[in-house]
Amino acid sequence: MESEAFWRRVKSLLKSNKMTQRQLAEKINIPISTLEGWLHFNRIPIVHTAVNIATVLGVTAEYLAFGRDIGKTNLRFKELEMKNKLTNISTLTKQIHKELSLIKKIKKPVK
Repeated sequence: MESEAFWRRVKSLLKSNKMTQRQLAEKINIPISTLEGWLHFNRIPIVHTAVNIATVLGVTAEYLAFGRDIGKTNLRFKELEMKNKLTNISTLTKQIHKELSLIKKIKKPVK
């Protein structure tokens, strides 16, 4: 995990959440000097603190660490996969209806 990228994401999320570093420190119950030290020296906090930071900022620790959330990515992939299956089912259903209507026309008795 690249510590500079971690803190870059934290800073970006602070900005988008309109939150200060001091507010973040208060919410995760650490001194502001500790947070400032981590930022200044590009030190990543221990796991449970990183998780707390992520939670306060509305993301996962995985996102802060790697810039993506595998769980959400997998969920999105499954959603797209299901959508494709439903589209295929819908297409097949239309084809079946079309063929059934052709069969009905053929079976009509000629007068």
